[in-house]
Amino acid sequence: MSKKPTDELINDLFEGVITHEELVRLEAELLVDANAQESYKDHVMLQCGLEQMASYKVTSVNDVISFDEVLRRQKIRNFKRSSLAAAAIFLLLGVALYFVHFARQGDGSAMITMAPRSVINRTGQPAEEGQNSRLSVGSVIELAQGSLQLTLDNGVQGYVIGPAKFEYSAENALRLDYGSAYFDVPPAGHGFEVLAGDLRVVDLGTKFGVSAIRNEAREVHVVQGRVLLSGAAVGHSLELAGSQAVKIDDAGEVVEIPLKRGNFIESLPEDLLYLQWSFESIVDGRVFAGGNHPILPELRTELVESENHPDVEAGGWVEQGPFGDALKFGRKGMNAVTNWHGVAGDSPRTICFWAKLDASRRSTIVSWGRNADKKHASKWKLELRPDHDGQWLFGTNIGKQVSYSPVENFVLGDWCHYASVYTGRVAANGWPEIEHYINGQRVTSEWKSIGKRLDRLPSVPPQVATSSVESGARPLSFGKLVESEPGRPNGAMSGAIDEVFLFAGALKQEEILHLMQYNRLP
Repeated sequence: MSKKPTDELINDLFEGVITHEELVRLEAELLVDANAQESYKDHVMLQCGLEQMASYKVTSVNDVISFDEVLRRQKIRNFKRSSLAAAAIFLLLGVALYFVHFARQGDGSAMITMAPRSVINRTGQPAEEGQNSRLSVGSVIELAQGSLQLTLDNGVQGYVIGPAKFEYSAENALRLDYGSAYFDVPPAGHGFEVLAGDLRVVDLGTKFGVSAIRNEAREVHVVQGRVLLSGAAVGHSLELAGSQAVKIDDAGEVVEIPLKRGNFIESLPEDLLYLQWSFESIVDGRVFAGGNHPILPELRTELVESENHPDVEAGGWVEQGPFGDALKFGRKGMNAVTNWHGVAGDSPRTICFWAKLDASRRSTIVSWGRNADKKHASKWKLELRPDHDGQWLFGTNIGKQVSYSPVENFVLGDWCHYASVYTGRVAANGWPEIEHYINGQRVTSEWKSIGKRLDRLPSVPPQVATSSVESGARPLSFGKLVESEPGRPNGAMSGAIDEVFLFAGALKQEEILHLMQYNRLP
């Protein structure tokens, strides 16, 4: 069914036959389209006539009416001879669009419910963990990690994944500075809108998600129904229907992309989002993962000798680990590759795993992202390696620099438990705050540059901005370097790994120790 042209929508408005969805679309057009504004003004002038305009006396700016009020008064026969004249005059003064945009603001409230281990910073208040409370219009919430559910009084449900920052900006509106949010809008909430920078997303009866990850293109994913995009980011209004998704870069280019429900949560999880690879089940060259992350239904992990030839011989990949079967890597570049691009941006993250090495050489445990980015730390890789003096090191590589910790009493062939925690914060020295744990104990770490001059660090510490698929990044892989070319085993692991956990948040020491001992969080 084709959309009505703007002139026809305006005419329907004055005839009193415009629908609510058409009214929302017309509002969006009038906010960004000068031609639509001129057409609206012309219709007002034609409807009122010169005689009515000349005889109408404006007494106050309060005589300006919103579109919702226009629709209500259409039921009154004398509407054309009274209120429209005031609207016409103030359109000429450039005021009416202000009232159009802010007509829905009110004194509503909303409830936030936080998942366990979630941390928020409320405007003017210290960080809170696991608390639920009400929000009033104007409240600003910064979700440092975890997830929360937002429930508006009109029934709109929102589900936000941290890190995120948003303002409950109006009774039926949200301003998303950064983060990922999914919305389920009932009929009573139709017209709900999300402002992400200069991108305005207006509900037309939908379930949709908005992604505004820092240093990444913004995305809108429509699961069901329709939304209307407008604002300077797109330059014109654009309607998206169910199963459609687009990304909008800073230059305003709109590109259609596949719908990815795995980028959002559609209900509140019972804990931090996580994935777990136990390596207990290998079928036809595939490893099956567990957890509660929304990507899980779409996640695939394939065992490969090279990127194009899966090894379906499960027996060649398995040995006994600390908890059941473990994944064993040989000396032929064997690795496991997923179709997921890992935790993106500067999101907090924790990776825990058991590892056993069989050869005295550098071994990559897990990696994802993009190697070449001079401005940002766009890669994430955990590795074990001996230094020139034979001291073994556990490292978190973020691109051009590595945070290394010594592994005391390291013995080839022995199982060890490792954990790398990025808190999402910056340490006192200006560098990303990364904590290392070996066998449940916190160990010291030191930053080094990659290359010949290990002690020459940049004067300005890099910002963590782990690349996702948008910038050609490589997906999350085990036993393989991010920068490795297909079929080249450079830096590949020789040994075995078991019980790999990836959490979308920073774990505490007691949680890591419990995980090491019992293979689950407390």
